[in-house]
Amino acid sequence: MFFSCATNRNIILYDKIDVIKKEYNKNHQNDIVVLISKDFNPTKIIIRKLKFELKNDNIIYVFSWANTMPTTRAIKFRALLYDINTQKKYYISNSFENYKNIVIEFSSDDFKGMENILSFYLKKESDNLKNFTTKDYPPEMTQDYYIFDTENNKVLILNSIVFDKDGNPH
Repeated sequence: MFFSCATNRNIILYDKIDVIKKEYNKNHQNDIVVLISKDFNPTKIIIRKLKFELKNDNIIYVFSWANTMPTTRAIKFRALLYDINTQKKYYISNSFENYKNIVIEFSSDDFKGMENILSFYLKKESDNLKNFTTKDYPPEMTQDYYIFDTENNKVLILNSIVFDKDGNPH
């Protein structure tokens, strides 16, 4: 049986994300990372779709489930995957109508909030990221963001963030 390097690397990458998620969940019982919804695991599909693009397993992965009115607990998501070594960004999303159709783009103007999150994170300004969280809006209007840093085996959760149309936090 033969396996390509891309396949092995992507299995390792998905496993790496899964391991740091499990470790985080074990140590933070009140703030659990949830990457699977209703038996739908977009992270696994994303990694598989990018198997020929990603050259290593050092990434920063910003992920958020859509949790907006009128459809809460939906299977819609948005993700920004940043390859640390090549500095390439992948903008990933799906739709309410066809949640299994995952679209990966190499540029997008619709991810300004996630771009800001990534920018703050890369500048090592995690404390500023935590200041983005708000309690001024009902939960249906905010989103939680998960940041996975596979190079440093780190997870950061940002709860209840609202961005304006320019990607600035409220």
